[in-house]
Amino acid sequence: MKATGLALAAVICSLLLALSGCATTAIQVGYWTDDPRGPFGKPIYVFGGTITDASAVVGSASAEGEGTIGALLIFDLPFSLVADVVLLPLCIYEQIERTTWKEADFIPRLDDSDPEVRRKAAAALGGLDGTSHATVEALTKALGDADARVRYTALSSLGELGPRSASAGPAIVERLRDPDSEVRARAATALGEVGFDSSLVIPALIDALHDPAGGVRCHAVQSLAKVGGGAQSVRAALQGMLDDPLESVRDAAREALATAR
Repeated sequence: MKATGLALAAVICSLLLALSGCATTAIQVGYWTDDPRGPFGKPIYVFGGTITDASAVVGSASAEGEGTIGALLIFDLPFSLVADVVLLPLCIYEQIERTTWKEADFIPRLDDSDPEVRRKAAAALGGLDGTSHATVEALTKALGDADARVRYTALSSLGELGPRSASAGPAIVERLRDPDSEVRARAATALGEVGFDSSLVIPALIDALHDPAGGVRCHAVQSLAKVGGGAQSVRAALQGMLDDPLESVRDAAREALATAR
């Protein structure tokens, strides 16, 4: 009987938590506290809580695992909708304010003493409109940052800028030898996005196929298919990855060979 009472109490507590508009609360709190120097670099979503709950309910969960409690979050949906409506003016204001951000607002922050500020500044620079070569130069310099998270984010932003980041190609190639495996993997991805000189990129990516980290090998395979999938040397290298010990790498190699031109 006691166990039944405890179970009922747990269910009631869970429902109360679900009926709090917690998705909206989590998004708003995360936005305003994510950065130690103010909310930049991370978008504030209009009707974010409602979208999060709806996505969880239908099973298209976020990486945080919202979908595992999708059935419970259906109770949160109407409350998140109300909270999102109340906060709509703030969200619209923040979205409009973001359109006024300029690269000059963030480039100096790449030299901040706080690595989290540097990381956020690097992230913001990758999503701005109207960026110039000054942004590419600043992000290229950030590839040598002492903090691996900053290097990773700078690579991500250079990749988002695409061909505009071509001048950063040599520095990105250098990051294939970064001591952090996640940075190396992101460098491999970036090389497939920036459109740098394939005569230098292809050999570097082929060398990355021997990286001890499976994630690096997988991203190198995917980028090779983008930058030179039709080259004989690339196809031969991709064929060799069909025997990789990791299934994810083998799958990536098969897909690359099937789609490469």
